[in-house]
Amino acid sequence: MTKILTDQVDKATISKMPRDSFGGRIVVVQKEAEVDEAVNYLLGQKVLGFDTETRPSFHKGHMNQVALLQVASHDMCFLFRLNKLGLPDGLLRLLTENTVLKVGLSWHDDLHSLHRLKAFQCAPFVELQDYA
Repeated sequence: MTKILTDQVDKATISKMPRDSFGGRIVVVQKEAEVDEAVNYLLGQKVLGFDTETRPSFHKGHMNQVALLQVASHDMCFLFRLNKLGLPDGLLRLLTENTVLKVGLSWHDDLHSLHRLKAFQCAPFVELQDYA
């Protein structure tokens, strides 16, 4: 059987796909003392998925700061509360380390938001595009 890969999937096709949910453990990190333990675990994984969340702004020209960094492996997801932590050295180590494959959907935008907190040189990412 031949499988065809595509870089675009329309919304109708997505709506017909089976739903799934993350069955792993979710850990909220909101104290700097917890960051290094989480980062050490994540750097021991082969592939990590990244995403950020920012509170929307309804005022033209105003952009809120990124509030959450979500980093997931196949079995664990860490939610780093950046609105409480800022961007501590442990997270910078994770973002700059190039031994783990990092994947993000529209990561360029997320990276721009993180750079508003602190300047750093990010390790290479696999950038997925949102075609839906």
